[in-house]
Amino acid sequence: MPNLWRHVPGEDTDEQLTDLETGAFVPSVAPDGAQVAFQDEEGATLVLSLDSGQVRKVAEPSYRPGRPSWSPDCRFLAMAVTVPVSPRDTSGHNRCLVVDTSSGESGVHAVAEDRAPSPPGVTTARSGPPTGSTWSRSSTARSTGSRWTGREGRPVTPPSCRSW
Repeated sequence: MPNLWRHVPGEDTDEQLTDLETGAFVPSVAPDGAQVAFQDEEGATLVLSLDSGQVRKVAEPSYRPGRPSWSPDCRFLAMAVTVPVSPRDTSGHNRCLVVDTSSGESGVHAVAEDRAPSPPGVTTARSGPPTGSTWSRSSTARSTGSRWTGREGRPVTPPSCRSW
């Protein structure tokens, strides 16, 4: 099962960071370099503290989650998720799950309701990571396609920021 490893260029040693039965996939290093968000094979999202080696679950398993994307202040994670239409049908609607890694609170938000977003794992024509959100530098607003929303989910004027 794939897990996370650290390799320092120029050194002959590798350090295994996780040893999970459910594996570690699609890692995303926090902007400060202190944490790594990843998903296991069940679709749960976890965060590894590189200082302590502690792994904690921040989001329960979801169907086909997208790669986690960190906010610049390292407090929030955003990822694309598919919300099933019904319990019998796994097809559904693309949404953006935002998790506050400090409090554990999370919310699922509609994504660009006026257009069809790409499914998880598909790169779109806009800049930024596939299926990830583009965050403002202050972490007070995010873009999930063609609309900018604040933390409360209300539309806001796009801030001056760069995609990452």
